[in-house]
Amino acid sequence: MTDANVVLEDALDGAPRTTETLLASLVVRVRTLGLVTGAQAVGSLVAGVAAVGHEVSEGAQGRRMRRVLEQTRPGVNAETLWSSLELGHLASLVPPTPVLEDLRNDVALLLADDLAQALATLDELSLESGIGLVREPRPFDVLDFLVGLWTLGGFVADALEQLSAGNGNVPDEDAADTSDSTDGPVLR
Repeated sequence: MTDANVVLEDALDGAPRTTETLLASLVVRVRTLGLVTGAQAVGSLVAGVAAVGHEVSEGAQGRRMRRVLEQTRPGVNAETLWSSLELGHLASLVPPTPVLEDLRNDVALLLADDLAQALATLDELSLESGIGLVREPRPFDVLDFLVGLWTLGGFVADALEQLSAGNGNVPDEDAADTSDSTDGPVLR
């Protein structure tokens, strides 16, 4: 296990999250999937990623990424798909999933040393609440979505690097393989 110290705080009261509350968040998300359509679930995830991108786009790095995307083929093609498939309309109709918060909570849950105890005391009845209400439309554009993906990807990369940093005692079974899986074209 890594020596990482993870403390997440609730925005409302600043209290540290417990393994039980992290687990409850995950269970509610999983159980909610049975109550919504696939379009609602996908729309909520798209809206959540776009919401992250929209927020990050207010900063210098996000603005720079938007400018790059606006001027390159991936950004132009993404806009074509976004418009043609009406993804912005879909994302505007459902509440955005708090994808970054969920991801942070799930990483913290993976690091919890008391997960087995929390699972043993899981109160199924208390986990039936937490389903959000449908909201008024909030428009997102494709650049919000792409910057959101970029932000989430950076978080995942940082989290994995930090998690793997303390595992120097894990044998590298691929040490003899000198090929680089990133060599070659992006599309194969």
